[in-house]
Amino acid sequence: MKVLLLEHPRGRSALHFNTIANTPLSSSLLSGYLASLLQSRGIDAELHDGPAGADDFSGAAEAVAGMQCDLLGVHLVYSWEHTPAVLEMLAGIAAYKGVPVIAYGFFPTVAAEYLMRAYPFIEAVIRGEPEMTFLDICSSGWKGVDPGSVKGLVWRRGGECVVNPRREVIGDLDSPPDTGGAGTKRRNRTG
Repeated sequence: MKVLLLEHPRGRSALHFNTIANTPLSSSLLSGYLASLLQSRGIDAELHDGPAGADDFSGAAEAVAGMQCDLLGVHLVYSWEHTPAVLEMLAGIAAYKGVPVIAYGFFPTVAAEYLMRAYPFIEAVIRGEPEMTFLDICSSGWKGVDPGSVKGLVWRRGGECVVNPRREVIGDLDSPPDTGGAGTKRRNRTG
């Protein structure tokens, strides 16, 4: 299974001081930790980093369209007035690539059910820390996993939004193996 993790472009807000809605600085590390954990478990994971402070959504969509993957994980960040453009870009990528899209991060954690109802291209949302939940999904492939057995996952059964129990937080941040980033394959707009 080939997993592509996307840090989408985050355009600067003309109406707000910060680029994104307030989240801890550590949120910028989510995809790196996730990619490293997946790779340490033998899963082919690649990270594509869209430019911060830019709103080149069509350029990001073209770059991702050219990358092979079986599953697209998106660190979905609420980006003020750019959020509709981010979701439109993701809908286009999902339609073009025909791969499942799984959203994670602070915004999806607090808005999971809304995102699942409003954006049918999102196959699932991870609430809370994404690492172990994403690993559960990838361990048997998205198609082979029973979504009802994965803690921290919000998913669809027919037209119904199903909210699984939350996953326990990782108490010892050094416990997930090999999350130091060594060997993490990272790409940005320049390759």
